[in-house]
Parts: sequence; structure tokens; C-alpha cells
Amino acid sequence: MEKLIKFFGAALLTIGGIMIIVPLGAIFGYIAGFIIKIMFGGVVAQGFNLLFNTQRFSPNDIPHICSALAVIGSYLRTTVTNKKD
Repeated sequence: MEKLIKFFGAALLTIGGIMIIVPLGAIFGYIAGFIIKIMFGGVVAQGFNLLFNTQRFSPNDIPHICSALAVIGSYLRTTVTNKKD
């Protein structure tokens, strides 16, 4: 019974951590995108339009794009460990 309680406690902590960390990543991504919009908004939007061959992107889209990329990037981390026997 004690192992079951530890398992559910660990699962609850993991889910709670994900529910806290992912929105924080989105918020920091949005803030970074807002700063980029203020400083380089037109250049970045023109670069996206040129890269994707469209006229869809505007400087107001940059914070949302950065926020989405921050959330996606938070799941794509790689950890390299060197194990010496």
C-alpha cells in the first residue's frame, strides 16, 4: 500500500510540475517575443514572409509564435550523460 501511495504521489508531483512549467515557458516565450517585436518586429516579420513565401506574418504575430515555439521546445530537450564503468 505504501508503494502505491508513493507512486500516486510521484505521479501527482510530475503532473503538477508539468502544469506549472509549461505555462511559465509560454509566458517567458511571449515576453521574449514581445521584446523582439518592439526591437526588430518588421525585420523578423519580413524574414518569415520571405522564408515561407507568403504575406501572412505581421509584427503582431511574433509574440504568439515565440510563445508556441517555447512550449514546443520545452518538450524537445536532450540530456547527454557519459557513463564510466
